[in-house]
Amino acid sequence: MLTKRNWQRLSVGMLYLTLSGLMSSLASASSADTNMNQLINQAIQSHPLVGSARSEQQATTESIRAAKLNLLPSPTVSSGYDRDDGMVSQLQIRQSLWTGGKLTANVNQAIFDDKAAKEYTYERQNQVAKTTIEAWQSYMTALTKQGVYFDSLKLLTEFEAMMQRRVSQGVSARIELDLVTNRILQEQNAYQSAVEQQRIAIARLQQITGLRLSETDLPAPNLAELVNQAKGYSQAFERMAFDQASFYNPTVVKEHYQVEAAKQGVMALQSARYPTFYAQYEYDYYHDSDSNDNEGEFSVGLSYDPGAGLSNLALAKASESRVQSLCNQKRHQEDWCSKPYRPNTNSLLVPKIKNAH
Repeated sequence: MLTKRNWQRLSVGMLYLTLSGLMSSLASASSADTNMNQLINQAIQSHPLVGSARSEQQATTESIRAAKLNLLPSPTVSSGYDRDDGMVSQLQIRQSLWTGGKLTANVNQAIFDDKAAKEYTYERQNQVAKTTIEAWQSYMTALTKQGVYFDSLKLLTEFEAMMQRRVSQGVSARIELDLVTNRILQEQNAYQSAVEQQRIAIARLQQITGLRLSETDLPAPNLAELVNQAKGYSQAFERMAFDQASFYNPTVVKEHYQVEAAKQGVMALQSARYPTFYAQYEYDYYHDSDSNDNEGEFSVGLSYDPGAGLSNLALAKASESRVQSLCNQKRHQEDWCSKPYRPNTNSLLVPKIKNAH
C-alpha cells in the first residue's frame, strides 16, 4: 500500500519525466529550425546567383560615382607638331554650364539603377532561400515516409507470420498469404524510394550550400512541434501579407526603380535637342619658343550634337517605348503579388538632384 510520501515521490518522478520529454521535444525542434536557418544563410552567402547580383550592385554603385564626376570640369591634354611653331602642347579645361538636363538625368538614372540592383540582390536571396527550403522540405518528407513505411512493414510482417500459421493449419487459402507478401514487397519498394528521396535531398542541399552534409548534420525534428510552429507562422504571415505598411516585395520595388531609371534615360536622350553651353580655359605651350609667358585664354561657347541624321532624337522615342513596356511589366508584377496591394515605393526613392545641370 502506497503511503502519502510514496505518492509524492511518484508524482515528482512522473512530472520530471513529462518535463524531460517536453524539453527534449522542444530542443529537437529548435535544433532543426536553427539548422535550417544556418543552411539558408550559408546558401545566401555562397550561391553564385546571389554573388552575381552583388557584383552587379557594386558596379551600379560605381556608376553613380562616375556620373557625378561628369559634373566636374573635364581636362584635355594634347600635343602636336606645327610647321611654323614646331612642337606645341595644349591644355584645355571645359566646364559644362547647361546641358539641357543631361548630366542631372544621368546621375538620377545611375541612382535608380543602383536601387534596382539592390532589390535584385534581395530577389535572388529570396529565390535561393526558397530553393533551400524546398530541398529541406523534401528531406523532411522522405524521413516521415520512411517512418510510416517502417511501421507498416512491421505490422505486415507480423500479419504475414500469422497468415503462414493459418495456411499451414489449413484455415486460410494460400492466395491470401500471397497477397500479404505482395503488399510487403510494395511497402519495401516505397521505403527504398523514400531512402533515395532522402539522398537526393541531401545532394541538392550540398549543391545549394556548397557544404559536405550527412544525415548527422541534418537532425530530424519533432513533427508535432513543427506543425504547431507552422500554424503560428501562417497566422503571423496572414497578418503581414494583408498589412500594406509591412508587406515588402523586392520584385515589385525593383520594377519601380527600373521604370524610373528608364525615364531618366529618356530625359538624357531628349536633351540632345538642345545645345550645350560651356566655359573653357585653354593654354598653349610652344616647346621651340624661348618665351611662354601667355596666361591662356578663357572663353564661353556652345555646341550642338544631335547625332547623324538626328539619331539621338530617334533613340529618345525608342526609349519611351521601353519605359511603357517596363510600366506594363511592373503592373503585372503588382497584380501577381497581391491584387489589393499597391506598394508605396515613393517613400523608398532616393531624392533626385533638383538643380538641372
